[in-house]
Amino acid sequence: MPREELTKAAAHFEEFYEEIFFEFIRYGEILDLVVADNIGEHMIGNVYCKFATEEQAQGCYNAMNNKLYNG
Repeated sequence: MPREELTKAAAHFEEFYEEIFFEFIRYGEILDLVVADNIGEHMIGNVYCKFATEEQAQGCYNAMNNKLYNG
């Protein structure tokens, strides 16, 4: 892969990571944030976020599901 494409891909990933980080930090302290790329065609990727407390994780889960189902 040419250097220009790698630079573009890295910039895109950094923008994506920053966007999800600032979305999740609204719900509590983030201990770990992982972005996984899937090789299967039916899924593009997954994001895993570990919060400091179960309550923070539950709040984020509830908000994300509400956003998913209610627009």
